[in-house]
Amino acid sequence: MTRKPKVKETAEDQAVTDKAMENSGARLLGIVEGLEGLAARMDVLKKDRKQRIAAAKSEGFEPKAIAQLIKRRAMTPEQKEAQGELLLVVETYEAATLLAEFGAARAGLE
Repeated sequence: MTRKPKVKETAEDQAVTDKAMENSGARLLGIVEGLEGLAARMDVLKKDRKQRIAAAKSEGFEPKAIAQLIKRRAMTPEQKEAQGELLLVVETYEAATLLAEFGAARAGLE
């Protein structure tokens, strides 16, 4: 086993370390406070969103439909096309299951 030689830390070394820690701590504090500010702003925005949804609902609009509309407006044309293609497949599957149910019900009547 080799032993590491102990290095004596001078007062100057300690001062440099202290200054680095102070700078790091100040930077970290700035980051944390910035994130806390964003969290507070997000809370305000969430409350505003809830109020707007409630207002739309009181005017007779369906909140779930509004949410879907917002999602669709954010989609690219390619994403909308892919969603439309998926919907066609789902509708085909639905038709097939309805035919199977109808066929099973019809077989039970004969």
